Amino acid sequence: MRCRQPNLEGTGEIEVRQEESRDLVIAFNVFGPNPISELLQDAIALLPQIIVAIVIIVVAAAIAKVVKDLVSSVLGGLSCGNALANIASIFILFLGVVAALDRQALHIS
Repeated sequence: MRCRQPNLEGTGEIEVRQEESRDLVIAFNVFGPNPISELLQDAIALLPQIIVAIVIIVVAAAIAKVVKDLVSSVLGGLSCGNALANIASIFILFLGVVAALDRQALHIS
């Protein structure tokens, strides 16, 4: 395995990990194409998309929590205030999950 010094832009660690995964794929390809190397290549290709999907869901959950607190504090005196706060929170979280799935993190072709 080759080690590189991190460059000034802060992407050195990512470059080293990509080289390590590339070396692993090359090691499995020594004896020709096989299912394990294809699986590794597919998994490595999906990692950035999965990370983006997780970030989208976490941001949506944080926004849903803020909206729930805001709506429950504004409409807390009403009999249906907490129910409306829960509905708004669930709706925002649902939109976040749809956005993450639309980002093609889990689309397998």
